[in-house]
Amino acid sequence: MLTFDAIHSEAQVIGDIFLEWVDKYQEYALLIVPIIAFLEACVGIGIFISGAILLTVCSTLYTQGIATLPQMLPLAFLGATIADHSGYYLGRWIGPGFHHTGFATRRKAMLDKTEAM
Repeated sequence: MLTFDAIHSEAQVIGDIFLEWVDKYQEYALLIVPIIAFLEACVGIGIFISGAILLTVCSTLYTQGIATLPQMLPLAFLGATIADHSGYYLGRWIGPGFHHTGFATRRKAMLDKTEAM
């Protein structure tokens, strides 16, 4: 069974690895911000990537003096906007054909109820 101390120890190791990477590759550190923002807002992947991860990374970059808020905010906005637009166009492209799949035909009543909202 996992204890609080074991989880805290693992989190500390992950944090140390991230800080080492940031110290070593400071010129690439800002690229993490739009990537995490994209993943957090992306259809399907966003279920597994929390916004708290983006907040933690941005806080770390700021406190380490690697990035400022005016640098990170547009990058996070760009990553999230690209994910939102790609999700929209993916749904627009796949959506009409989705209603003819076996999955959708078995759940037609639920889909009709959802679309009526």
